[in-house]
Amino acid sequence: SSFPCPSAAPDFHECGSPDKVENCLPGPAPAPPPPPAPPAPPAPPAPPVIDALVMHLVNREFSDGVVFCRGPPNDLRGVFLDAQRTESVVGSPVDCSNENSAAAQTWGAGVPDLTTLCIGLKKGESIDLYFPPASNWPSGTCWYQDAASNKVQSLCKGPMYQSQVEFTITTVVSWDLTSVEGVSGGLTMNYTDQDGKSENVVAIPPKFKGNKLVISKAPGAGFPTVLADKHHYGTCDCPSFSPSSASCNNDACFTGCPSSLADNACGQHRCRQWYAQSYLSDESYCGWLYANQAQTYCWAMDEWQCTDGSCGYGGKDQPNQDCSDVLSDPNVGSRANVYSCGQQKDQKASHGYWWEHGVGCIDKKVNGVPTNPIVPRRGGQIRISFDNLPWLHKAEA
Repeated sequence: SSFPCPSAAPDFHECGSPDKVENCLPGPAPAPPPPPAPPAPPAPPAPPVIDALVMHLVNREFSDGVVFCRGPPNDLRGVFLDAQRTESVVGSPVDCSNENSAAAQTWGAGVPDLTTLCIGLKKGESIDLYFPPASNWPSGTCWYQDAASNKVQSLCKGPMYQSQVEFTITTVVSWDLTSVEGVSGGLTMNYTDQDGKSENVVAIPPKFKGNKLVISKAPGAGFPTVLADKHHYGTCDCPSFSPSSASCNNDACFTGCPSSLADNACGQHRCRQWYAQSYLSDESYCGWLYANQAQTYCWAMDEWQCTDGSCGYGGKDQPNQDCSDVLSDPNVGSRANVYSCGQQKDQKASHGYWWEHGVGCIDKKVNGVPTNPIVPRRGGQIRISFDNLPWLHKAEA
């Protein structure tokens, strides 16, 4: 049955609610409310903030001295002497690019078009340089000179007869320790990023054995050093490489490997063969450093090592040792490095492919670490240490 709804009766007053009920008859049950919407997925985590990078330079050498560092001026304007980033290294008290600056008057003036820093450090002293996240230092290098030899001849214009550090700091940190000129001291460079991941490269060799190597006075400056092979055979007179030219195929050219050889697949190949033979003896310069786990270059292209004395030439799927085929092959182009030893398999050749069955050279590694590590840049600290080799100075004591 039906009945009038109270609020619908025209004479109904004061029902306690002013709302009129339009239908109070029994009917279908109201639809249940919709289920709640599923919770929104959590927002992705914010990318981590990459903190500033710090470069720590320390003098652990045998005496007071100066650390020279060099790089492009536009980039070095973004490197600072203080954590607050108020004092750029460019134009600072350690900038010796200007020959009239106090630093240049003390340690010597750098070269034009590049910024040279002259950082005087007493034995045991250190300095920190600060890199905001967006700052870079491409094609950088640092080297040490003791104070006494600096007064004889400053090496402010470039390292000679000595060890040095080379690096590039951009979105990556890459570096190598090089003894291409000589071993005048020990070197250590490591990078620990903000997550604690670390890569360490060390070259602190003990004294060599045998009589093939000697401690010499560096020409001009006079500091003690073990000269690299390139300084023992005179000058290479080879303006343009030819595989049959005596003036291009000799110890002076192979050890120095100037651009006339290095930019030519055959010329670079013959440099590599010379050093492959040298590595066989631990009394040679390269053999001494490698046998003692010094993570350093001993010649200019030491990032790769030949797998044997043939260095990737002379096999059935390899260029001839006389280079007659590789020099005439248009596929080589500007890739003299790869074609100098077959560092990669299946390299295109006019007849098909070379090095189909294996490579002729591989990455050089010491203790499992390549001589030129490249790691992502993620804040943290770079530590560069110039280390004493006591045996190098015993004759002076």
